[in-house]
Amino acid sequence: MIIEQFGQATRRAMAAGFDGVEIHGANHFLLQQFMSPLTNRRTDSYGGSLVNRLRLPIQIVRRVLQEAQSSQRPFVVGYRLSPEERLTGGLELSDQLFLMRCLATLPVDYLSLSLHHYWQLPLTLKSPRPTAVLANRFIPQVPLMVAGKVVSRRDLNQLADWQIELVGVGRALLRDPQ
Repeated sequence: MIIEQFGQATRRAMAAGFDGVEIHGANHFLLQQFMSPLTNRRTDSYGGSLVNRLRLPIQIVRRVLQEAQSSQRPFVVGYRLSPEERLTGGLELSDQLFLMRCLATLPVDYLSLSLHHYWQLPLTLKSPRPTAVLANRFIPQVPLMVAGKVVSRRDLNQLADWQIELVGVGRALLRDPQ
C-alpha cells in the first residue's frame, strides 16, 4: 500500500507541474526507519538482513521511477538519505553506501546527503576523508547533492574541489535570501 501511495504522490506532483520529486529517506523518517537495524525490528521480508531492509526503499524508488518515466516531459527523481546514525547499533555508513550503489543502478537522477555539516567525518567507518567525499567516490556515476552548513563562497569552493555536483542550501537562504 505505501509503495502505491508514493506512486500516487508522484503522479500528483507531475499533474501539478512539478519538475521532479525527492524521496525522503533521511532524518529518521519512514524509509530510514526501515533501513536502520535499530528501528526495524521486523521479522518478515522487510526486516533483519541488510538485503531485506533495502527492500522497501528500492520498491518505492522503482514505483516512483515508473511514474516519472510515464511523464511527457523530463521529470527528476532524487533520493535523500542520512549517511549514518549516531546511536550504537544504528545505521552504518557501509549500509547506506550499499543502498546508494543499488539506487545508482535504477537509475535515480541524483542522491542527496543530509549532513550536520558538509565536512563531517564518518562515525561508523574509519576514514580521514569527509563522508561526502567517500560517497561521491563510491557512486561517481550519479550526481551527489550535499547539504549541511554551506554558508560561504569558501564552502562552495571546497565542495567544488571535492567534485560535488549539487549543493543544497536551506538555512543560509532563509537568513539572507539575496
